[in-house]
Amino acid sequence: MLYRVAVTVIALVLGTGAAAADVVAKKVALVVGNSRYTIGELKNPVNDARAMAKALRAKGFEVILRENATKPQLESAIADFGEALTEGSTALFYYAGHGIQVQGHNFLLPVDVKIASEQRVKLETVDVDVVIDQMTAAHTKVSMVVLDACRNNPFERRFRAVGGGLAQLNAPEGTFIAYATAPGSIAADGEGSNGVYTQEILKAIERPGLKVEDVFKTVRVNVSRITGGTQVPWESSSLTGDFYFTQGKAAPDAAEIAAARAELERQQAEMDRQRAEIARQQGMQAELERQLLRQQAAVRPSGALSLADAQGSFLATLPASGRIPPADAQISIQGHRVTGTGTIRGYPFPCHAAGETDGPSIHFMLRCMYGTTANTSAMSLDSNFEGKLVRNAEGMLGFHTTYNVIAQSGERFSGEADWRKVDPWRKVDPDSTYGTYYGKITGIPGAGTINAVMRVVDNEITGYSEGMHNCKITGSVDAALNAAFTLRCLNVEATFNGQFSRTAAGMQLKSTYVTADRTSGTTDWSTTKN
Repeated sequence: MLYRVAVTVIALVLGTGAAAADVVAKKVALVVGNSRYTIGELKNPVNDARAMAKALRAKGFEVILRENATKPQLESAIADFGEALTEGSTALFYYAGHGIQVQGHNFLLPVDVKIASEQRVKLETVDVDVVIDQMTAAHTKVSMVVLDACRNNPFERRFRAVGGGLAQLNAPEGTFIAYATAPGSIAADGEGSNGVYTQEILKAIERPGLKVEDVFKTVRVNVSRITGGTQVPWESSSLTGDFYFTQGKAAPDAAEIAAARAELERQQAEMDRQRAEIARQQGMQAELERQLLRQQAAVRPSGALSLADAQGSFLATLPASGRIPPADAQISIQGHRVTGTGTIRGYPFPCHAAGETDGPSIHFMLRCMYGTTANTSAMSLDSNFEGKLVRNAEGMLGFHTTYNVIAQSGERFSGEADWRKVDPWRKVDPDSTYGTYYGKITGIPGAGTINAVMRVVDNEITGYSEGMHNCKITGSVDAALNAAFTLRCLNVEATFNGQFSRTAAGMQLKSTYVTADRTSGTTDWSTTKN
């Protein structure tokens, strides 16, 4: 049987003071259905796309419909979509077909996809973030992304970094995210002409007077009932305004509302249980990795470099090439996992890194976006890095890498980059930064204010959050008082960089951060609790 996971992301960026009944002048939708895969056909995606296109046209959308799209056709359609959007318009992207997750990112599969290795996944597919960046660049008033994707994953058994289902997406402020089933799970493709999830969405958006939250609560209850509880949609919301697919006065059904409330309470309890289990498993995995690193450090030959030496944060500046300015980037290594962030100088879009290392060698991809104005579509820039862990003449650890860059514009170039470790072997003066620091982290969508406590002892930074966020802080500080650390919560991950300085009130740290969903901000840390 064929399966699928569906994710619905509805990002509502509502203008300040706008009334719920405001009429949006222009509504544009890109609808894609991929069925005829060379790796095996799917039954319903084209039918789902046609039905969704028809429904959206009836709602006043200008619809761009593509069926069985190859990678060039899909990228061209996304570019056309971005060019059709204007500031203040309503945008909707609907995709039905195969989708996969790789290291926390979701990728759409063109019908002609042929992936021979893990390293080619991101080159042969289309990242969902590319579509979202088009909407962001256009400054749309309402942005919606509907992913009815990832039936069975055709590559899950071949590549260890390619997971089943789709990855959970964070909900920035003003965003509603609905999953057709739990993140990482798969859902039935459906026996009829449409998949179960899309079928119920098509019904629910026709009901007048329902806010978007109520539409997907209705979808959730109906999908769970139809599938006997085997497929339960999943929602996360940080909406700041109201949105209606169909205007009008709602006709409440008391029995339906009572049943829906009971079902929602049951599912909320199940989600809380699953979150607690995920946190427990992550803690166990971290402890296993620490034990492995200690074992490797104990048995490695004198002078040999290992995975234990590669742990920590590394910085590099990538030189300009052609029309692309220099980029500043940082990677962090925990266990075998490589993550990171960065920026191309002069552009507002952050970069994101993901890959793996065994210690002596490393390989990862750094994806950046660049674009200058609201009228210029954001373009992607993918850089693939490979290299070795080395120690320089001063005894400092770092990675020496080569890289190849492929730009969405067609430009290709290569180069070399040296990544220096943030926490060198020599210790920080214990009297300079030692102590407890307090910071109020704001501006992270959906998180409110995070009251954080950070402890600095020698080179090591640790910490936690007060209240309900359940966050942990880990990182380091070097001899030049440069700090690099990561904040990890249940639904938030942010990378911080800054430098300690001495003031009349004592030591303080001014830091900047970038989250996984490309939100950035600043946080001041001091020894005085406000």
